Amino acid sequence: MLDELYVHHLLARRYRVEYEEGSGRQPAFCLYDNDGQYVGRVEVLTLLQRQDWDAEELRHGQLVEQINQRLPLTTHSVVLDIERWTDAPSIKHLVAWLTSTIEDLRNQPSTHPADAGGPVRTYTGRSAEIRFEFLPLPPGYPVTADDAVVVGGACTGGLIDTAARLRDRLDTKASK
Repeated sequence: MLDELYVHHLLARRYRVEYEEGSGRQPAFCLYDNDGQYVGRVEVLTLLQRQDWDAEELRHGQLVEQINQRLPLTTHSVVLDIERWTDAPSIKHLVAWLTSTIEDLRNQPSTHPADAGGPVRTYTGRSAEIRFEFLPLPPGYPVTADDAVVVGGACTGGLIDTAARLRDRLDTKASK
């Protein structure tokens, strides 16, 4: 959908753009020049990211948001990597585990060099396994109420067969 909005924005610089005129299967946009003359139709085909990667990124973002809402930044930032996910873990249990782990790390100063990252611990629940890297804050770091404890975004991706991806997207568009 964002791709269609962006294409609409670009086309509207030069044309009057009408969205999906007519009934049945129609291209996304009809274009008209300044005199109202029909110029053509445009269909937008998204090739940017696989749908399963979108779902993975959304799941990661929701988890990060829930953790950041419930757990204040104190002595460690965390980076997470979802290793197994069959269902959403209990946020209450996950935050309690994170709080306890950060407290343990606070009481045991890190032996990691500052540029080597931090200790890694894995949360294992019935429905998920999530690997966390705990990055100690520098001494005297000024923590504010808006600081997020989870830093970084989801790392999604994999190998893409471009021809198969294009074929799949065209088949999806043709069936609409």
